[in-house]
Amino acid sequence: MRHTVTLVLALVAFWFAMSNLYKPLVLALGAVSILLVFLVSRRMAVNDPEGVPVRFGLRAILYWPWLAKEIVISALKVCRIIVAPRMPLSPTVAALPAPQKTTTGRVTYANSITLTPATLTLALEDDCVIVHALQAGGIEDLREGGMAKRVTAFEGLADPAAPAPPAGAAS
Repeated sequence: MRHTVTLVLALVAFWFAMSNLYKPLVLALGAVSILLVFLVSRRMAVNDPEGVPVRFGLRAILYWPWLAKEIVISALKVCRIIVAPRMPLSPTVAALPAPQKTTTGRVTYANSITLTPATLTLALEDDCVIVHALQAGGIEDLREGGMAKRVTAFEGLADPAAPAPPAGAAS
């Protein structure tokens, strides 16, 4: 029930944010649209903890701005590489530990790596993520464990101030 209410409230908030119109016809069409999306999602059985992850609410508000900052910083580093007279590239592939305990946490970690420019998740295995980086420094940054700690805190199973997870074996 909690997931259903959250989904409907999120759909209403999203619809109001996107439409910004309050005429009776538009409101009625919005209500019909929300009802249809709700019924389709219920028929598809996605109103569950994975489909509507209510438990991440506040932690997501803290995680997303940090991820956005990391994306911007990484994009600036890539821009600097591109404009350098001699591109200082050192492509590297490495296997890194994925210390998250849930599937959602591991997928979030892999996607966060891929969203950050100059790094790409090639594969996600049970407790390991295979990463390609434009420079070896990108792998070293990930080995330090900052992103892993943040994602683990996002999934709600650890404190972001906890020590970094042990470094994995490089490929």
